[in-house]
Amino acid sequence: MLLIACGNVANLLLMKATTRKREIAIRTSLGAGRFRITRQLLTESVLIALGGGALGVTLGFSSARLLLTVNTADLPRVRDNGLLVEMDWRVLGFSLLLTLATSFVFGLIPALQSSRVNLTRALKDGGRGTDTGARRSYFRSSLVVIEIALSVALVIGAGLFIRAQLELGAVNPGFDAANVLTMRMSLTEQRFMKTAGVTQAVDDALARIRSLPGVVSAAVASSLPLEMAPGGPIRIMGRPLTNGPFHGAALWFEVSPGFFETFRIPVERGRVLNDRDTASAPPVVIINEAMAKRYWRNIDDALGARILIAKGLAKQFDDEPVRQIVGVVANMRDRGLTTNRAPPCMFRSRKFPMP
Repeated sequence: MLLIACGNVANLLLMKATTRKREIAIRTSLGAGRFRITRQLLTESVLIALGGGALGVTLGFSSARLLLTVNTADLPRVRDNGLLVEMDWRVLGFSLLLTLATSFVFGLIPALQSSRVNLTRALKDGGRGTDTGARRSYFRSSLVVIEIALSVALVIGAGLFIRAQLELGAVNPGFDAANVLTMRMSLTEQRFMKTAGVTQAVDDALARIRSLPGVVSAAVASSLPLEMAPGGPIRIMGRPLTNGPFHGAALWFEVSPGFFETFRIPVERGRVLNDRDTASAPPVVIINEAMAKRYWRNIDDALGARILIAKGLAKQFDDEPVRQIVGVVANMRDRGLTTNRAPPCMFRSRKFPMP
């Protein structure tokens, strides 16, 4: 857009120069050198650019404040109606440098072209501007061609972007985020250094949120969908090891009961986590359809299987309980909407603090 606008201005300056041929010829005949005329024309270009830059910055800032008054789009640190949005000196400095650079680059060539004048022809024509010269005409034609090429590239890029957005909107992510509000909790006090304190705080927060009018369900999770959840190796109990100390790997989420209902993730087989899956109950795990099909022949074979989940990047199974698969849910595109295949995922009951 900037290059197209600069090309338009340069073309207008060349057109304006055709009406000033007699003026430039008179100045030259009175003793003005080409450097002085070029400097004058370049100064005019810079002044025009500075005026346009100041107008653009003013309109941009006013438009931003106006849009934030209509809707803040949940942007952080803007307050109501965008009152905290201020003009940054770095933005002003960048705008000034960009304005000076573009005005010099796109104003210098028209100035050089305009300062080259044939005194006899210019004074004879009387400033009618009917003959701009082959070189000037070639330069103007080149600017028009460049502007058209940039405009076509801009339109094609915008069309591809719109098409990509439409196709991404049609992709089924495996969950439904409509009317779902997410938030993060940061527990830094000393009493939260122990699991009991964190668990009590999370349970109290969930109870208060679920009691709010209009809340259908609420849950806690270590990672949200599409957030690149961590992963780790797994070991399937009763299956011989043929290649290393584990059978494969999968992403894992630590979630509370209500997670699948909140994101409306379909249950393919078995059940999901409930309030009875506490620390004193037998350890269970929920897997997705992709994991069931990768490590078992079909979904039904995965139900009832027992697995060990390694402790993060350490890839250790020490002190980890054996978990039984009690449910299989639909796939969720946790690695992004552009991936064709969903990764294997596991969902185990939350255990704070997170490992």
